[in-house]
Amino acid sequence: MTEIRKLKPDEISVKVKQITEKGCLLLLYKTARVDAQILDETFGAAGWVNDFKEIKGNLFCGIGIKQEDGSFLWRWDCGVESATEAEKGEASDAFKRAGFKWGIGKELYSSPFIWANVETTKDAKGGYALKDRFMKFKVAQIAYQGDKISSLTIVNNKGETVYPASKKPNPVPQEKTPVPQQQTPPPAPQKKTLEERIAAFREYLETATLEGMNGDSYKKTFKELCLLAGPEKAEELTKLHNNRFQFLMQQPLEKE
Repeated sequence: MTEIRKLKPDEISVKVKQITEKGCLLLLYKTARVDAQILDETFGAAGWVNDFKEIKGNLFCGIGIKQEDGSFLWRWDCGVESATEAEKGEASDAFKRAGFKWGIGKELYSSPFIWANVETTKDAKGGYALKDRFMKFKVAQIAYQGDKISSLTIVNNKGETVYPASKKPNPVPQEKTPVPQQQTPPPAPQKKTLEERIAAFREYLETATLEGMNGDSYKKTFKELCLLAGPEKAEELTKLHNNRFQFLMQQPLEKE
């Protein structure tokens, strides 16, 4: 018996089975037209026939494949009425089911659970509908391993992949760089008040030397204190300065 090939992506249809708040469930199926095309391709237009008969109220379809001796080998199955066109839908379904008996599209039985994370909205009946009411789905890629589907990609009519759902790559764990503990800086030295500075200046003059009093640091401090202290304090500081300076000038030089 000639082997029947697997379905191509454009031979597989996709329909919405269920819609919820979070997305929709999709199903793969084949049309009767696909069965007829594959039968023609595999056995030739004269190499197969089909027939219908009713058994106990159920419509059965049979597909007969011509054998080498000219006889036909038959396989039958019954169909289910369509919600829109009862008789036509039942006949079409019976034909497709008979095609399954010959192996046409049997790989669809291994279809994974196909969930599409698409936007939905409440409908007038309290259920859910696709937010984009014109959204359609199709198989963009399919691969098989034996009689089972090994990989599948479904896109919408905008070309966006809805299955498999895109997964964000797991971040590569990075070694945490130890954060150096911030040392508390030493407290800034508190600035002395003007009175404290004047007191320190008086104390310094008691032991000051000519070399120290002639230094830039001393001169800068003396001038600054006189400006900040006010006339009376400045006069007092000047008097202390002059007295100490005169005292040092009157001292005899040390002999070597």
